[in-house]
Amino acid sequence: RPGGGEAAVAQERLVPGLTRTFRANNARICGEGLRRAVFVQIRDNSWTSWPGGVYLSFGSNLGDREGLLRRAIGRCAAHPRIGVLRVSGLYETAPRELVGQPDFLNCVAEIATDLSPRNLLRACAGIEAELGRRRGRRFGPRTIDLDILLYREEIIDGGELKVPHPRLAERRFVLEPLCELVPRLRIPGAGFTVEELLRRLEEDQPVARIAGPAWLMESR
Repeated sequence: RPGGGEAAVAQERLVPGLTRTFRANNARICGEGLRRAVFVQIRDNSWTSWPGGVYLSFGSNLGDREGLLRRAIGRCAAHPRIGVLRVSGLYETAPRELVGQPDFLNCVAEIATDLSPRNLLRACAGIEAELGRRRGRRFGPRTIDLDILLYREEIIDGGELKVPHPRLAERRFVLEPLCELVPRLRIPGAGFTVEELLRRLEEDQPVARIAGPAWLMESR
């Protein structure tokens, strides 16, 4: 997969205390013959494992955008029930839904967790609050934004939580980094893979990949 080796190295350096990450063969994701990532953590002579296949998007267009993304990913990695498996490169894009605000930096991470989707949503909201997110105008500027894009094969439509993310197929700034990680992943309920959805988008959403996964270890 594109960037897989880079992402693995970046993730190992980013997440202190990670004992081992490996990929289990012969698992399937949404009907595709892909490998399912598994997070294994060993502490005090005991180990726990959580399945991967959960994808989060991260975005920021206020303050130290790159620093805030790095801190948000670090907060996820520090959570006792979340393991960060790999992170995409860094993408810059102009605001789409509400113009007249600073450009965004975006990335996507695959995580492993045993949190339920709703508890994961709460954890993401907590990280946003820790990093100064104040909810104002919809689609307006924000210090940090975390969205659950996919939670394995689940389809959820329950009030504030909708998975897959309802605007995933419309957003190049989400599909580009997601495609970097899992191009052949078939989106539950959509009938298309990530790369197929990306090809279907019109060329009216310029997105620039400004750094590979090593951006996590670099300071600018």
